[in-house]
Amino acid sequence: MNGKYNNFMQQESLLDENGYYKKPAASLTGLIHCVDYDPMTDSFTVRFELHNREDASRIGDVDLPVSFYGANPEVDTALLGVYLTKEIIKPGDSLRDLSFRFSASDLTRIYLVVNTRRNTTGPFDSTHFDQVECDYTDNFYYLIDLPKIQRDTVSICEGSTYMFYDTVLNEAGKYHRSMKNQKGCDSLIFLLDLELSNTVHTNTSLSTCDLYDWNGQILTQTGIYSDTSLTIGGCDSIATLDLQIHPSVSQTQTISACDRFDWNGQTYKQSGQYVFNGQTENGCDSTVTLDLNIHPSALIEQTHATCDSYLWNGQTYSTSGRYTFQSQTQNGCDSMAILNLTIDSVIRQQITHTTCDRYDWNGQTLTQSGTYTHKDISQAGCDSIVTLDLQLLQSTNSNSKINACDQYTWNGNNYTESGKYQFSTINANGCDSIATLN
Repeated sequence: MNGKYNNFMQQESLLDENGYYKKPAASLTGLIHCVDYDPMTDSFTVRFELHNREDASRIGDVDLPVSFYGANPEVDTALLGVYLTKEIIKPGDSLRDLSFRFSASDLTRIYLVVNTRRNTTGPFDSTHFDQVECDYTDNFYYLIDLPKIQRDTVSICEGSTYMFYDTVLNEAGKYHRSMKNQKGCDSLIFLLDLELSNTVHTNTSLSTCDLYDWNGQILTQTGIYSDTSLTIGGCDSIATLDLQIHPSVSQTQTISACDRFDWNGQTYKQSGQYVFNGQTENGCDSTVTLDLNIHPSALIEQTHATCDSYLWNGQTYSTSGRYTFQSQTQNGCDSMAILNLTIDSVIRQQITHTTCDRYDWNGQTLTQSGTYTHKDISQAGCDSIVTLDLQLLQSTNSNSKINACDQYTWNGNNYTESGKYQFSTINANGCDSIATLN
């Protein structure tokens, strides 16, 4: 149901009304560690491992198929072969140090898809997988960091020698050397076809990114280049370079979205510039800058009272109620307006007021606490009844007569002459309090 899973990694559609799952499922993933090339047999070997998630409820069976493709199987049918496991994979366990050998030409990437032996093209669905799983979207793994194969054909003068890395060659034949990366996988394979001739021909095929420095020339365009010189032995040396230049990519995408935007596995809720670094299909740098503008959706709520009908957003309403209007903001985002409408022939208003001593209200001077009403006509022509709940608090006055010798201290002041003095403050009700001293 909705593609969701419960805490036991079971689809909701597999649960009965009591919450019990009806069918156990595995959750299988694959990981390619290396792709090695054997120039003697012109074949590739994939070293990989398989894993079953710890919270899966089923083992991965023996003879579980693992299919390898030389291109994306959803758009191409380049099936290289199918590997079948020899052991089960319990939940939480892995099968490591697995290998699959195959022959292929012009291999630039390799796809691993667990639990299928399909050899057709198009999007995958659950019918293409042999064993029931919780989720098939993580069954895919692909690798573009494949060994690069450089094939060179070299002609040398008879009686001359050719230094091929750490080996001195003087006989025609086919030779090879392998370079390993940090993981111990084949990274670069050099294949040499050595010929003996009066004229030395060297043919090199090379693929690189952006530019290549060859015999002092900086080459930036794909093409076939040649260079003629003399060998130490006096033979003509004609070097030919078949060069493929693949550009690095740098681009900017400007996107406007409402509330949030999902990009390269991240969810962004704020406007800004974001950068994603990756690789092109040819292994060159790819930098994509996202210039993102996030516009919020709008929610407006308003309250209105009237004694007649009310026109709102092209609609006339004659009864009280809560009404909504859906539209879009100027940026194309959802906008919802809510109207809380009260329609009554009498508009009633309740006022509560507290003050000191007296209150002037609608031309009356009120000196007693109590409830008062005032009837009037609103601007819309409705009867308007306003009720005032008034509480009057009293100011206080005090008068003291004091006889003292020489001086008298009162409310922080020192008095040395007879007279009438006042002190103003606020009483407990918050009203004026005036004390008089004679």
